[in-house]
Amino acid sequence: MKNISLLMRVMVTCFVFVVGIAVGSLAIQPTSADSNITKPVFPKNNKGQTYGSAANVKSSDEEPDLIEAIGIDGNIGYVLKKDLEEDMPKSPEEAVARTKAKQLAGNIRYIPLYESDGETVIGKFRIQSGGETFKN
Repeated sequence: MKNISLLMRVMVTCFVFVVGIAVGSLAIQPTSADSNITKPVFPKNNKGQTYGSAANVKSSDEEPDLIEAIGIDGNIGYVLKKDLEEDMPKSPEEAVARTKAKQLAGNIRYIPLYESDGETVIGKFRIQSGGETFKN
């Protein structure tokens, strides 16, 4: 009797274990990161540059070449993605010089605001970085 009871417990335990593995593997199926996510599609200008809003992109790789922005005078236009990103300094001295120049300018710089053609400048876009500047 003890052998039958022990055998039943082992069989039930094995059954539960197998069912648990099966259900768990269904719940944790590998999925492609792109399977349910659609990447934004942007229109292109005559130069082949994409343009539009970057509001719903998931990463900087999905951003258009020309990103919709509002200029300092309220005009709606586009800024070049590459203008938003600064090149890395080539030396520590250049990094220090850039930092000092930014502080003197109040950590503000301006880049052109374009029409969707990426050529016609219609204003300026203000970029402020680094928060407040404290002077001694």
